Amino acid sequence: MVTQCLVRGSQEGKQNRVFSFTSRESPEFTSDLDWDNIQNILVLRHESNEDSARRWKDKIGLLWLNTPGDYKDLKRILRCWESHLSHDARVVMSNYNKPGTNRVIKEYLSDQGNFTYDQ
Repeated sequence: MVTQCLVRGSQEGKQNRVFSFTSRESPEFTSDLDWDNIQNILVLRHESNEDSARRWKDKIGLLWLNTPGDYKDLKRILRCWESHLSHDARVVMSNYNKPGTNRVIKEYLSDQGNFTYDQ
């Protein structure tokens, strides 16, 4: 659902590409999207975060992490992508009220003086 919203926002805005990375194919995920209108915006990649981040070249302005809130997984994923974040990037995490997500956010806020926490 969030990816669909990001795609629609991009369509109405600057037409920035939206990359979606998942380790498994999910046909229901894109069933209500009009592929004729979004083929230049949405890029689906079925691979792990580690593989994707290793090959990534561009800076990222918005990183959306939709995870179940497991501390180790979330921290691993964030470490994969943090070197690709632009200077003024935003990182959005689902399940911010889960202990694992909350712990990762607090660690990054205290360790990396350039992160801020907005609810």
